[in-house]
Amino acid sequence: MPKGAASSAPTFALADVVRAFKSTSTLAVNRSLGRAGPLWQRNYYEHVIRDVRELEASRDYVIHNPETVL
Repeated sequence: MPKGAASSAPTFALADVVRAFKSTSTLAVNRSLGRAGPLWQRNYYEHVIRDVRELEASRDYVIHNPETVL
């Protein structure tokens, strides 16, 4: 693509991508389980993982958080 040329590909903010994922997955899960209502908590927490310790803590949270909710 020439320098300065406009791209024809759409761009999306992270919030748009997260919103679309939450919406699509909620519809699919609720349809699959024959239920209605929210699946996700409102908003999301964005954090830059800066080292291995933070990465491991985030992984542990993701793996074990569903156990505390259910």
